[in-house]
Order: sequence, then structure tokens, then C-alpha cells
Amino acid sequence: MANKLYEYMSPEQSRIQIVEADNGSGGKDLFMSGLFIQGDVKNQNGRIYPKHVLEREIMNYQKLIQENRAMGECDHPDSSVVELKNVSHVVKEAHMQGDVVYGSIE
Repeated sequence: MANKLYEYMSPEQSRIQIVEADNGSGGKDLFMSGLFIQGDVKNQNGRIYPKHVLEREIMNYQKLIQENRAMGECDHPDSSVVELKNVSHVVKEAHMQGDVVYGSIE
């Protein structure tokens, strides 16, 4: 069973940027980027994720990102298995900068 990492922060804390782009088919794609999770600090869920764990998991996650299979659901589902019927976003990029994981989703 995979471990789940939960984080909650306000948009102000995460410095989220939202970009809308024409997708060439008459519609628009929505991209969000910003702070995903901080290591070695107590988050608003009362948990502390060590930086070394985040580094390891971000490295492991890169393959899923490259294969366009890094998907997520809104909120925090009970299962670590993402239900395709509930997918709300695709992670396009994630990287460590110091103790912080930054990334972007579509």
C-alpha cells in the first residue's frame, strides 16, 4: 500500500498562480502552480513530513509525471488509489527547492 501525503494551506501560503490557456480546440486549459508541501514543519493537518522522505518520494514520482499518469483527486480521499472517475487534475511538474516541494497541475 502506498503512503499518502496530506497538506493543507491557504492560497496565500502556497503562492498559487493560475494560468488559463487556449487549448486550440475552442476551449481553455487551466494550470495552477505553487507550493505543494513543506518538509520538516508541522502542517495544518498536524503532521510533519521529513525533508528526506519528500525528496525520495518526489524522485520516485518523476516517472509518473513523465508518463502523464500522476493524477490526483480533490480533497483527501480515504484510499491512496486514485479513482479515475474522481480525477480532478494531472501533476505536470514537481521539484524540491530547499525544504519545499513546488509544482504545477493541469
